[in-house]
Amino acid sequence: MNTLFSDLAGVIIILVVVASLGLAGLRLGLRFLVRRLVGLVFVVLGVTFITFIMGYFAPGNAAYTQLGQHYTKEAYAQLTRFYGLDLPWYQQYGNFLGRLLHFDLGYSYINDADTVWTILQRYVPASAQLGVGGVVLAVLVGVPTGVIAAVRARTRVDSTLQGIALVLYALPSFVIIPFYQLAMIWLNNQGLPHLQVSGWGTWDTMTAPILITAINSFAGYLRFTRTSLTEVLRQDYVRTARAKA
Repeated sequence: MNTLFSDLAGVIIILVVVASLGLAGLRLGLRFLVRRLVGLVFVVLGVTFITFIMGYFAPGNAAYTQLGQHYTKEAYAQLTRFYGLDLPWYQQYGNFLGRLLHFDLGYSYINDADTVWTILQRYVPASAQLGVGGVVLAVLVGVPTGVIAAVRARTRVDSTLQGIALVLYALPSFVIIPFYQLAMIWLNNQGLPHLQVSGWGTWDTMTAPILITAINSFAGYLRFTRTSLTEVLRQDYVRTARAKA
């Protein structure tokens, strides 16, 4: 199943890349496209090399971490050979590029029974739902609120909305989450309606994470919308339209 998923993902990515290159060649010209592709090759090589070197010289050892208290010389040698960590750095980098070209991201350093594709299948959908849900909620609330703040500029409404946005923007998620958990536990102890503090997949487990994710983005959309709309409202053509109304 993992091999099938890897092959299918590779085919889809190749088709998307080929279609994008064909469209870009028709629009921008073949010579421009070739120059960009040559530059892209060097960029990809540079990024992958920097990423590999940072991991290679990073403190710690994956084999030691995974074995923990079960460390033995035999197990350490076997695990090091399994991950290819006993090879010279340039050979490790070559193997890394070869696997990357085949969309093989290898095995987890935490548990060699899990492949990276398995981990991505497990967690990427939830992360995508959380990110998309947070952005959509932030836009739906932040943009209209920013419009209200711009229309009521330099009033108490504007000051209040900007103050709330500033406070929410300054509060990181790891500060909001404990207060949310305490509030939900208190509501549960009082027998009042409350949301779950863990889990994923149902509306009562997804509401709070999406809301907390949207809080910081909401403030950014509010301030951006207010600033942009305020500049537009100061333009001469807006004043002329108001005078004619």
